Amino acid sequence: GSEATSEPLPSEALFAFRRARRLQTDFSRLDEWGDPHESFSPSILVGKAREAAATFRRSLGVSTDEQRAIRDLDDSFRRWREAVEKKGVLVLQVGRIKGEIFRGFSLWGDPPVVAIRSADFPPAKSFTLFHECAHLLRRQPGVCSPEETLRRTATGQGVEAWCNAFAAEVVAPIEEFRRLPSVMNFRDLTHDLKDVLTEAMRA
Repeated sequence: GSEATSEPLPSEALFAFRRARRLQTDFSRLDEWGDPHESFSPSILVGKAREAAATFRRSLGVSTDEQRAIRDLDDSFRRWREAVEKKGVLVLQVGRIKGEIFRGFSLWGDPPVVAIRSADFPPAKSFTLFHECAHLLRRQPGVCSPEETLRRTATGQGVEAWCNAFAAEVVAPIEEFRRLPSVMNFRDLTHDLKDVLTEAMRA
């Protein structure tokens, strides 16, 4: 999510934001939803993005063995979504949004919300999910615009580069996966790992 945007958003994007806010308000009234604030403590942010991601990933309880055993792309995203929602984050998928507008956004609150473009490929959804989780950890709402994210990552700029490095390390913890013989040949990996591996190696 970009830190700020000066461009007016189209009506379908504004509708998605309003829907997310409405659902956030509705879910805040559910006692059983749980308290996300302890799980999303900014104390995780101490250190580099890779270190913060390792701490966050451990809290999700998804091992690399479990991750590599999931062969279906949709199942892989569902497992990540389930793990994040168990932390008290409301994860939504929104439709009718063009990819050049945004891939996802996040809203801090009770509960925190991550919204992801439903039309995206499942590995891209996984990456966006954790990119937006990084914004939530920083207590910064985000709007993930592909062009802005790529520009800021390429230049190593601030929050966006940090959030991308965080997301890459959560999905593909590089120190673990680079020890696998298949990794460097990009063989025998789930697609979500293939798609973020290069980004993780740059982090």
